[in-house]
Amino acid sequence: MKKLRVRYGYFAPFCTPKLGTDSAFGGTIKDILELMKIFINNFDYVATIQPDGAFGAKLPNGSFTGMIQSMVENGL
Repeated sequence: MKKLRVRYGYFAPFCTPKLGTDSAFGGTIKDILELMKIFINNFDYVATIQPDGAFGAKLPNGSFTGMIQSMVENGL
């Protein structure tokens, strides 16, 4: 089974915190991922919150911040 690694930040209405939990999320992105699980065989995902909530920007030294930095450094 293929597992997609998803990094997310809370950006309503696309991705919102699920009340009463630390790591769960809801919203349009969650709905799309769940539909993908239904229609694509051998598909699952693991979601991780982006601690600083930033998409990312390129710095003058060529490095990045936010989710882009996480992808460059860790593959996610």
